[in-house]
Amino acid sequence: MTEANQLNVRGIVPSNPVENIQVHPGIFETSVAGVARVQVVKSVEVSNATSIIHTVTAGKIFYLCSVSCDSDSGVNELTHLKVRNGADVDQYIIIDHESAAQASINGSRSFFPPIAIPAGWDIVLQTTASQGMGFIHGWEQDA
Repeated sequence: MTEANQLNVRGIVPSNPVENIQVHPGIFETSVAGVARVQVVKSVEVSNATSIIHTVTAGKIFYLCSVSCDSDSGVNELTHLKVRNGADVDQYIIIDHESAAQASINGSRSFFPPIAIPAGWDIVLQTTASQGMGFIHGWEQDA
């Protein structure tokens, strides 16, 4: 005899509940599902240098939602918006501009789900151009 109120599933059953998908808090929210979140919106402008846009706070995880990057580049100039670990070793490049001619270059990306970046890691802008700008948007929450 079968038990009442059972769920019969056909097809693929998700291994994780949908509630585990990270969603960005609204502009007036400071917590989602009881988890405190701090919105982070930062930018930096540099000239022929590397600059840290954001370092993830100890004990937190940073969820990167969107980025943009632009530069006024000469020939063979590079501009990278990237993530480095605590030892300042590059982990991945999010935006990579390499100019073959004199130009202004820009790009932006949004991530869903957001990219999770652990405590102590940096999001940096590195450029050999005369002017580069990087922008990030996301949130931090307890690890």
